[in-house]
Amino acid sequence: MVDTPELMHLRLFAESSVDRSADLAAALVRSLAGYGAVHVRESGVYWKIPAYLEFNADLTSLPAAVDQLKALEPSGWSGDVWNHRPDGPPFLVPEIRWAWLTHTTV
Repeated sequence: MVDTPELMHLRLFAESSVDRSADLAAALVRSLAGYGAVHVRESGVYWKIPAYLEFNADLTSLPAAVDQLKALEPSGWSGDVWNHRPDGPPFLVPEIRWAWLTHTTV
């Protein structure tokens, strides 16, 4: 039996200044590399919350990666949305405040 790959998209919001965007994108690539082939795009300042930077990550991975990612900080997840909790552990990098995960089987 062969596992069918999943295409995942993560929309990530980090509380940080613009000058740290490239460093955060690189940190996200390193954090996500163990889950499959990853590409992270910097999308700039989030229009709704100017203190946040937006990143979009696309991954091609095995189906188990969705559950593995959610297991990194399970108390913050509600369905496919993760919210930072001040007293909780970080998700991927400490600056992430909100994430949205979508996935489909290839």
